[in-house]
Amino acid sequence: MILKTLFAAGAVAALYVAARKRGAHPAVAALALALVTWAAEPRFVERPHLVTFLGLGLLLVAVENAERGRRRMLWLFIPAALVWANANSCLFEAPAILLLYAIGAFFDARRDEEFGAAGGKAISRTAALVALGMAPFILATPSGVHALGYIANHWHMPTLRPCRSTASPTCGRKTRPSSS
Repeated sequence: MILKTLFAAGAVAALYVAARKRGAHPAVAALALALVTWAAEPRFVERPHLVTFLGLGLLLVAVENAERGRRRMLWLFIPAALVWANANSCLFEAPAILLLYAIGAFFDARRDEEFGAAGGKAISRTAALVALGMAPFILATPSGVHALGYIANHWHMPTLRPCRSTASPTCGRKTRPSSS
């Protein structure tokens, strides 16, 4: 119970720090996180995904630090990925987020170069390298190579979730049109 509380509180604290570094007013950040915590409360159970909640919160703090020239915390995610992978198969979200961030930072840097600003390409490169360094650990989960099937299953989840709330016997199955 204590560990669960520490992971949930750590995730919320990390999100608060990231929001403040991004420029959010303290009261607005606290209110937004209160709403997020209330909405996420059913997920704050003794489950391995709490590691992912904390990891993603810390990842956002690391990205904010990288934007301020302190990229060291980002590099720590490569060795931390081994621990994370063994705790929860959702590790794949971190490299995906970092790659998307790297792409955005790259295009921001190109745009900024036109206006005389510099430095964004280094952040983009670091984020991409850390994402690539974390990616092999996706296979270090207890599922091993089956983690790829777990990831693929996430593409189907939005179509499965509505089925749980309906009692239709054909829910989730494709049906053939009648030939009448």
